[in-house]
Amino acid sequence: MSYGLWRRNLPGLVVLLLASSCSFQWIQEYDLRELLEYGDLWTARYQLRHRQEPDTRILTAYQLAQLEHYAGNWERSNALFREAEDLNDQAARRSDSELWRKAGASAVTLRPFELAMGPFYRTLNFIAEGKVVEAVEEARWSNRLLLRAAGQQVTRGSGAEESAALARNPFFDAVAAMVLEWSGRNEDAYVAYRNAVVGYHRQWPQIEVAPPPWLGCDLRRTGLPLDHGDEIRDLERRFPGLVGCAGDSFGPDEDRGTVAIFVEVGWVPETRLQDVEIPVLESDAFDHPAEWMEALVGRTAASWQPKGPVSRTLKLKVPRRDEASDEEIVAAGLSVLGSKRHGSVKIASAVVEDLGRRAQLDGERAEAEALAEAILRAILTSGASLDDADATESTGATPWIMERTPRNPPPDRCWRTLPSAIWLFRADLAPGDYDIELELMDDFGNVVAWDVLYDVEVRAGEWSFFNRRVF
Repeated sequence: MSYGLWRRNLPGLVVLLLASSCSFQWIQEYDLRELLEYGDLWTARYQLRHRQEPDTRILTAYQLAQLEHYAGNWERSNALFREAEDLNDQAARRSDSELWRKAGASAVTLRPFELAMGPFYRTLNFIAEGKVVEAVEEARWSNRLLLRAAGQQVTRGSGAEESAALARNPFFDAVAAMVLEWSGRNEDAYVAYRNAVVGYHRQWPQIEVAPPPWLGCDLRRTGLPLDHGDEIRDLERRFPGLVGCAGDSFGPDEDRGTVAIFVEVGWVPETRLQDVEIPVLESDAFDHPAEWMEALVGRTAASWQPKGPVSRTLKLKVPRRDEASDEEIVAAGLSVLGSKRHGSVKIASAVVEDLGRRAQLDGERAEAEALAEAILRAILTSGASLDDADATESTGATPWIMERTPRNPPPDRCWRTLPSAIWLFRADLAPGDYDIELELMDDFGNVVAWDVLYDVEVRAGEWSFFNRRVF
């Protein structure tokens, strides 16, 4: 599960000499994405390890854990992910308290779709270490985090992940299913494959990621021996074409093993601060922060018109996600090269997750939340009390809430090193050792990224997992 960097016309690795006391200030000038695009994983990790800003501690831990995964430092990566998850939980609890808000603190916590990627990387780390039980637990934890964020009480080790809540991500169900099957837990694997089938159907209007061509085969392979034929036929009726199986059967059996290669491409859309101006009327005089917040949020609508003279304008900064960019990569191919033992080969590839689109949809929801939070922060950090004698002057023209700009605007940071999309390559191969070449192409058929995995060992009836990163 090695780290792969591919880029068209790659100019080479950036080599930074750290020979003086001011060298770190020089390194800080480089953007993380630029460093990774140039293949300078070492400097990117060094830069993250030496970050000092306290409000970016959580994001730094997540990003560094991800880069340690790419570097093949599985154990360190997992430790950092666990630390980051704990820090995020603590910050989220603190940011819910009124005292925390009044203190003007800015906790940079992650969005649910970002949080769910941590267990994905941890799963791959545990697989690389050969820790089956731990890998299974982490593979199921991604959707549990999403369910918990949606308001369901979920803890590690609980069974709540079998809920059919819309908060689920079918990509994580599919990953969990493969890992469960790899561990020999076929009943649980079947349930996860079933959840993935339902999930891809439910998310299609928003995410538009089609179910991978092998999903129906996976469902049948695990479900039919366990007498789930009636349920599978019911799913075929409910989702015609979704539970289909392209061509011959996919997946490991007594004559072949399956190589599954995740390929991360692109960059997730960034979050940036947007200026928002909200008019305050001379006639405004509300008795409670909630009333202020409700009234001012409504004034951001394009159709709102002031009814009376405007006293002043409240100027806020609200985070907004960039638009998801069109992916340069539109097709993929996999070739088995120089196999040391020849046999039947079945190959397929598909986009299985669109984080770019998911981030954009989440950003639309988060923008409304952030606007309300920014207004509330302006209220609670204004330096006055609702009981102040001059809170409402006789003229009622200038309420105390609008007397100053908020001291701490909401953070504009996000997990910037996440990919915009994830492809999955699957190859069913006879037992043996193989060299496997990956190719990613644009809409003109040009190869824009490629790599070779050497000496991939395939065993009958077993799975082999790899992860690669493309820029």
